[in-house]
Amino acid sequence: MHRLIGPGGPAFGLFLWLPLVVACAWPVAVLWERRVEGRHQREIAVLQRHRQETNLKLLVLQAQIEPHFLFNTLASLRALLREDATRAEAMVDALVRHLRAVLPVVRTDLAASTLSDQLAICASYLEIMANRLEGRLAYGIDVPQPLLQTPIRPLMLLTLVENAVKHGIEPKIGAGRIRIEAERIDTAGFAVAVRVIDNGVGLSRSVGHGLGLRNVREQLALCYGNRAALSLVSPPEGGTIACLQIPLDGFDLI
Repeated sequence: MHRLIGPGGPAFGLFLWLPLVVACAWPVAVLWERRVEGRHQREIAVLQRHRQETNLKLLVLQAQIEPHFLFNTLASLRALLREDATRAEAMVDALVRHLRAVLPVVRTDLAASTLSDQLAICASYLEIMANRLEGRLAYGIDVPQPLLQTPIRPLMLLTLVENAVKHGIEPKIGAGRIRIEAERIDTAGFAVAVRVIDNGVGLSRSVGHGLGLRNVREQLALCYGNRAALSLVSPPEGGTIACLQIPLDGFDLI
């Protein structure tokens, strides 16, 4: 015996329930999508705030360092004007090149800085210091062309170079040398190693704990997370090697 399903049977009831289920599920889906989108926007806002704080710290650090460097350079320049006009002219030219390298970094997006930009700043700084130290400082830069466009936070490399001059070369008796080099690496999740190598007096207890290096470590943590590191060692032959290990693909912050 076959039973016919009439209008009040299960199949007809299913057709009545289906639109009701869809009508109820649609607002829930929309609400969920908005909640996910809102969480995503909040995450972006947090990252942007972190980036702004990082940029501010960089500018504060620069405000602390640049006046000291500029005042000392101008004082040296004033003395040179009376003693050696040729060296004074060379120092003015080097100072102009340094300012031309530094100012665009301050006026533009700090996240757009490349290794090439920072090497130009370091080279102009070292040229000034070589003049001020009256021939006691020589320097060289050895970075492969493919690595020049590596994204790197501004001023970090300059801080390492300044430390090499201040704590390594200036206290040294006789001539000193600083070399900046970079290479690709594939260890511990890193991609690029940038080294500042000097033949100065080597590490002391005070080196490695100053404001500049502390700021560098904070920038590395904020910008790269655990994908970056800073190390300082004194090799057996003397001097100091400061090494930045950074990823090739830029910052974690947006």
